[in-house]
Amino acid sequence: MKILVACLIVLLVGLLGAVRAEEQLVLYDHFPQGFLDETKWGGSQTITPPNTTILEYVREIQGDRFHMTNRAFGSQFYNSGRSTATVRVFSRGFPGGLTTARVSIKVEGVEAKGCSDNGTSTLARAQLVGNFFKTSDVTNGVQDHVLGVIQIQRASNSADKLNVLVVSGGIVHCADSDCLLPPYFALFEELGKVKLGQWATVEIEWDEVDKQFIFTLDKNPPQSISYSDREWDFYPLDCHPQCQGINLEAQHKIANCGTERQMGFVDADFDNVFINEGAIP
Repeated sequence: MKILVACLIVLLVGLLGAVRAEEQLVLYDHFPQGFLDETKWGGSQTITPPNTTILEYVREIQGDRFHMTNRAFGSQFYNSGRSTATVRVFSRGFPGGLTTARVSIKVEGVEAKGCSDNGTSTLARAQLVGNFFKTSDVTNGVQDHVLGVIQIQRASNSADKLNVLVVSGGIVHCADSDCLLPPYFALFEELGKVKLGQWATVEIEWDEVDKQFIFTLDKNPPQSISYSDREWDFYPLDCHPQCQGINLEAQHKIANCGTERQMGFVDADFDNVFINEGAIP
């Protein structure tokens, strides 16, 4: 009996220790001010190939939430592959160890047009991107960086109703400085579906010990993607030129089309950005 009690006490202490060790999330920004906080965010946009056009975009705080739109057109020089057009804000970098990021996203409008001469679909999406570690000591933008990504997107070839969006989580291992070329490795899993105008709270957690990322959509069961089979070396991210950090993005992967230039459009709101407490010492 004494042995049993002792074992129960040890188990209880271990469980309590695990609970105490679990890191809390803290609010990074809920966009209460009239303008984005320059000490927390920067902004940029990227395109590839060069003749891709971001014709219109918006980054602003609107009604105590961050609002972003992106309307872009793909290349007419090809009938294969996709053009990429991204509008984003990026965090200024976290000196501590970033392991978890959470944000609420609502897609208000989306349009993705495909090309009859190109079997590749167009994708229009809002997304959360976490930049967690890299696999070499190369200092060339985000080349060799490993990203955790959650996308809320519409595909031009989707069989879903027009107001339905697919939510997916995945790992991306970047092959170039802007992560625009086909990555070394990318693996995504569907987390669920949401409707236009519906808030979705999404979360990315990096589990360094078990070599996996854990993705959560609202109150759905978390889903994990392992990278334990990857022979990656681990290098922490330096604060210059790239820190660990997060992006909020409105992005398109537009089917290239020689007959008629195709378009992607997304209009999305973001709110209540949380990160793990240890990311900000």
